Amino acid sequence: IIAIAGKYRTGKSLLMNLLCGATENNFEVSASVNACTRGIWFYSEPITIKKDEEIIDIYIMDSEGLGGVDKNQNHDIQIFTLAMLLSSFFIFNSYGVIDENSLSTLSLVTSLANKIQNMEDEEDAVHLINHFPTFLWVLRDFVLDLKDDEGNDISPDQYLEYVLEETYADHPRAEEHNAIRAALKRFFPERYCATLIRPSDDERDLHKLKSDPDLLKPDFVNQINDLRNFILNQ
Repeated sequence: IIAIAGKYRTGKSLLMNLLCGATENNFEVSASVNACTRGIWFYSEPITIKKDEEIIDIYIMDSEGLGGVDKNQNHDIQIFTLAMLLSSFFIFNSYGVIDENSLSTLSLVTSLANKIQNMEDEEDAVHLINHFPTFLWVLRDFVLDLKDDEGNDISPDQYLEYVLEETYADHPRAEEHNAIRAALKRFFPERYCATLIRPSDDERDLHKLKSDPDLLKPDFVNQINDLRNFILNQ
């Protein structure tokens, strides 16, 4: 099962439709400010692949966006946790660069970490962590050059590892932010990052992508195809 989570109205459903090989008829997509997905949606038609002589059925799962104005954090924790524990490949979807705000969205992982640490049976806790999914952070509408402090080109995976390094102790929220980073590294030893450009440069076309996939930029389509191949090969 491939599942996705992230803040509401960030294009999660469109991305999952594209990973299914379509832009409509799977998960509802809308250009309004109102969230389309409620709870967790499961697309019943699998993507069937053959790997090492084994036939594998891969199912796609979409989840309600986090941070909705009509929901509280407990609701978000339940949706996020269920989606993560049901999946074998977990996608976290966000816009732009990885900053403290986007990391704070993943404070839900810290909440889960606290629950696991409080489990009475330590073996059960370790067993649960060993079954956490592969993690992929997808950065949408990403337009910046990926470079290290010395100006050298780096990969999206290297960028993710860089931002997961502990913040300086004199940061006003260093302890909180470092706890999120530590939880991500502990729970997701197999983790990746991918960037996607804006699907269309015309604001008017963005509202029509559901009904007219030809409006997608060719470079964006190529990135989606590469991302789909990468995920399925995992």
